[in-house]
Amino acid sequence: MASAQLTDDILAFINRFLDIELESQTARYARADNFREVRRPGAKMWFKPSISMNSVVYYSELSEREKEQQAALMRRRLFKATAHDHPKRGAVYTFQVSSDSKIRGADRYVARFDAADTEKGFRFISRHVTCPDCHASGRDGSCSGCGGTGWKFESGDDLGPLPPAVDVRRFDAPEDDRYRVAHERDS
Repeated sequence: MASAQLTDDILAFINRFLDIELESQTARYARADNFREVRRPGAKMWFKPSISMNSVVYYSELSEREKEQQAALMRRRLFKATAHDHPKRGAVYTFQVSSDSKIRGADRYVARFDAADTEKGFRFISRHVTCPDCHASGRDGSCSGCGGTGWKFESGDDLGPLPPAVDVRRFDAPEDDRYRVAHERDS
C-alpha cells in the first residue's frame, strides 16, 4: 500500500468544499434587492419566479436574528490537514476546521471532516466534532470524553481511532489557546 500524502489535489478538494459551503450558506439569506416587491396587506414580501412558471416563491424580510447570522457568516478556516494509512480504508485524509460563523467559533477547532476514495470517487466519509472535555487535545490519550482522540464521532463511517499521521500540514493556528495543543499534535 502506498503511503498517503497531502497532494495539491487533496488540498484543492477541501478548499473547493469550503468555498462552495460558504456560497450555499450565504444563499440561505435572500437579499431583498434581488427580488421584486409584492404588496400584501400587513406584510412586505419579496418574490422570484421559480423554475416552474406556475408557482411563485415568496421570501419575507430577514428578521434581526437572521440579519445577525448573515453578517456572521464566514468561510471556515482550515487549521490542519493530515493523511493516514488506514488498515481498512487505505488513504484517509482529515481536515480540521473552524465554524462557518464568527459567532460560533471562528477562533477554534469545531469540526473534522474525513475524506477518502470511495466507489463514487474522492468523498467525505465522516464528520467529527471537537471533544468538549479536552478541546481536541485528547490529553495524551487519557481523555475519557473522547477516548483520547480529541474528537467525537458525529456521522458517516466510524473509522475508530486513526493510525498515526504520515503527513501533516498546518495552516492557520487557532487563537483560542485551549486548541493549541491539538494544533501542534501530529494527528
